Amino acid sequence: MNKIKKDGPSEADLNKVKETMIRERETQVRENSFWLSYLQNHYLFGNRILSLEEYETLVNSFTVKKIQAIAKKISGYRELCTGSLNS
Repeated sequence: MNKIKKDGPSEADLNKVKETMIRERETQVRENSFWLSYLQNHYLFGNRILSLEEYETLVNSFTVKKIQAIAKKISGYRELCTGSLNS
């Protein structure tokens, strides 16, 4: 987390994550469980329902600078969940 706060993620790592997120979404939309969860979140929390194209645009809008800014913002929180992407 400290490295991401200081330098941000590498462009290569960020691109891998973006590609994975988009690929997973393309697979998930074929499953009823995805739609059940997606519609529940829309109904309960008012989350917008994004088309695949809108989702791709959103994911592709992530930049090294934006991720770095978010890492700096949440670094002050006492409890932090750390995760990793395994392929």
